[in-house]
Amino acid sequence: MGLTYSDAITLFSKAIVNEGKIPFKLQSDPFYSTENQESLRKSINQLEDGTGKQHDLLDNDK
Repeated sequence: MGLTYSDAITLFSKAIVNEGKIPFKLQSDPFYSTENQESLRKSINQLEDGTGKQHDLLDNDK
């Protein structure tokens, strides 16, 4: 885009002032969602109590 770091920060700062908010949507990493954490806990518990199932890794690069 050809902006210097200083110009980019200036534009970002002005956008915050003009819009009254950060000019883009912030999203958290879906790995840390409640649903995923519950699924991971369930899987860990199954492995620890011996009821988990082992699967081959899928190779999606093919």
